[in-house]
Amino acid sequence: MWQSTRSDWFPAVNQFAQSTPALHAPMRLYAEYAVALFAAVLLVAWLWARRDRNPRSMASALWAPAGALLTHRCLGAATAVAAVAAVVMAFARVYVGVHFPLDVIVGLLLDAAVTCSGYLAVRPLLIRVAAGSSRTPPRPLLTTAERSLSR
Repeated sequence: MWQSTRSDWFPAVNQFAQSTPALHAPMRLYAEYAVALFAAVLLVAWLWARRDRNPRSMASALWAPAGALLTHRCLGAATAVAAVAAVVMAFARVYVGVHFPLDVIVGLLLDAAVTCSGYLAVRPLLIRVAAGSSRTPPRPLLTTAERSLSR
């Protein structure tokens, strides 16, 4: 089953790539440099969590930007943008011939499972670390609050 899926999807994507030469340059650039986009998402998640002054938000930002986006009330659209950007990145990697489709799908599913289960397992510790660190010299990195975090 998996072999037929793998052998059916890869030629379909290759044929699509051959029939869309206008996408070659943008897809290649995105496949190579979208890491900068994800670095920006990490930075924005950290800034939002810092401004939020909540140890739970900082714990999310320390674990993964997706966690910070999911826990912030106003960022549903940003979460959707991050998810779409990840899927487009996965497709771009297949489009330029760097990965097979099934490899990318399994990678996305495995990443999601590890991120979610790991976050649930480590979240209580991260919250305690973020709250405790708010009373130490690196406090400005964790919050904009003047006093220690009490939530």
